Order: sequence, then C-alpha cells, then structure tokens
Amino acid sequence: MNAKRGFSLTEILIASLVMAIVGVAILGALWMLGGLFVQTEEYAVAQQEMETAFQTVGTQIGNAGLGMPNNKEGRGSFSESFYSASTPPVMALMGTESEDWGGPVTLAAVPDLKPESFVTAKTALPNGQNVYAGSVLYYAWSLPTGVRVRALEFPGKEIAQGGEVKLQFADGDVEILESFQYDGRPVGISEKNSPAASKASPRRWIAFPTARVPFWLSGWDNGGASRAGGSDGQINGAIAIMAPESRMSFSRNLFPYEEVHLLQCCRLYLEDGDLIQEFFDTGLQPGDRVSKVIARGIAGLFFTFDPEKRLVTMYAAARGNRVSGGSASLPDWPEFAPPISAADRKYPIVTGVMRWRVRN
Repeated sequence: MNAKRGFSLTEILIASLVMAIVGVAILGALWMLGGLFVQTEEYAVAQQEMETAFQTVGTQIGNAGLGMPNNKEGRGSFSESFYSASTPPVMALMGTESEDWGGPVTLAAVPDLKPESFVTAKTALPNGQNVYAGSVLYYAWSLPTGVRVRALEFPGKEIAQGGEVKLQFADGDVEILESFQYDGRPVGISEKNSPAASKASPRRWIAFPTARVPFWLSGWDNGGASRAGGSDGQINGAIAIMAPESRMSFSRNLFPYEEVHLLQCCRLYLEDGDLIQEFFDTGLQPGDRVSKVIARGIAGLFFTFDPEKRLVTMYAAARGNRVSGGSASLPDWPEFAPPISAADRKYPIVTGVMRWRVRN
C-alpha cells in the first residue's frame, strides 16, 4: 500500500509567496482605483464650482453697458456721466476723468474700492495683444423692468446738464418699480431698497436705451400721496435729474413708452478661496453694499479686457476639497496671471476660461 503524500514545506512556502504577491497586487490595484475615484470626484467638485462661477456672471457681463453711455472715445465719458457731487459716485468709481480708461467694464489690482487700485495701463500679452489686466473686475449692466414711461415733460427744447425731466407712470407701474427684485435681491427705487423706508428719495440710477446718458431718480413730484387711492388712469410723476457734472452731450431723443432700466454695478474678486460678488449700485458705504459668495474653492482668478475687440476674458482655477499629496500641474494657467499658490497646488485643480464681447 502506497502512503498518501502531502505538500512539502518548500511547496507551501512557494504557494504562500505567490498568494502574497497576488494579494499585494490586488490591494494595490484597489488602492489605485479608490484613489482615482476620489481624485475624479474631486475634479468634478472643482469643475462644478468653476462652471457655477461662469454661469452666474455670464449673462451680466455679456450685457455690460447696454443702454448706457459708452467710452469708445477713450476720455472717461462713462465715469463722468455717472458722477454727481450730491449723490454717491457709484458708477463714477469705475473711471478716471480724462484718461484712456473707464467704462462699463473696468479692472483693478486689489478690491479696496480705491482709484489707485484701478488698472490704467495696458499689458502686452505673449500673443501681442495689448489689454487691461487685473484680479478684480468691475462691471455695470442694466435690468429691463417692463415698465414704460407714459409721458415726458421737458423743461424746454434742450435739457441742460443737471437739468430735470418729469417722468410719468401709471399707478401700477410705480408699485412695480418700487418692489422690483433681481436674483432674490430687492433692487427697487425705494430708499436703501427697503420697503419700510421713505419713498421720497429713491436713490437709484436709471437709464433708457436711446438716451445715451444716465439719470439719477431723485423723487416723486407728488410725494407718493396719490398712489394709495389711484385708479387705472392715475398718472404719477417722478423727477429724474441728469448727473450734474456729466460732460456727455445729450440728444433729445427720449420718447414716451421708453422702457425704464435699473442700473446694476458690482465687482468680482477672490477672498480666502471664495469668489465674491459685491453689489454697490445704491452707494459705496458698507451699509449700502451687498455681497454674496457665488463659488468656493477658487484657487485663481484673473481678468483681461481688450478695448479694441471689446472682449472680456475671465480665467479661473478651482480646486477640490482633499489634498492629493502631489503638486498639481497647471499647463493651461496663463503665465501673465498671478501664480497659483503652493498650498492650493496640493489639491486637484481644474482651470477654465470664458470670454464675452461687450457690445457697448
């Protein structure tokens, strides 16, 4: 009878070694797949934040300057048109008088609301373009309200700079203008945009597509007394004052049934990884400004404006939430923009660029 033969020690050791090698390979593959999954997820998070930033401001930047005075002659006419000694110099902050700069799109180096931060000199890009470049973008655009002027009263054949124009609205239109909102934010014509505030001082820049100059809506000619008991035929008037120090020529081509546009002005800047949008269309004091975060995890932000082609370009770099352990390579980040910090480069980063043509 033959004895049953078992595994020798050598065979057992070889089999154990093979199983260990296979096990390590499987664990390594699983670890790599898990890492790739996490990294892909992090890239997706960064991509979503960047796309949110582009989508939020895209329509606004694309409509910059519509229905407002232009600055194509390069003499600061845009900023001068909005300047007034008796009202907050809101849009005036976006320009320097008699300089080849300023308009519905303006760039700055840092977000401190100081004129010395504005970019007043062009930068030569590697492709030969001469553009304004900066990390902060100011822009102004107009919101159509759907409200049209029923009638106009001019003081004479010509409207002098700083002169008054009486605008007449239907009673229901007045209520629309007072309660008008944009993106959930009250932007109506009431004092400080508060429903409980006085209606005597609207504090609002308005514009009409054909006027070529802005108007400061200063108050109702009847103080609002007749609106409570108004009827469908009730006409209410408002006094619109042209910017007192405006140097724009005004052609009297404002007609009845022109649509009222409420002007918006804001700036985009980066603060501690958050993309901040700050509105200051009703004043420059901290209590007048409204800020909101439109994207998080932003590692880089830069803008250029080509005045010849009227192109605004926004460069953005967004990062994930988890450190990847290496140093991210950013071949698409422009060399003329501030470099991404070493701390941010430890995260997965995606970069993107978007361009808009300013039609004014």
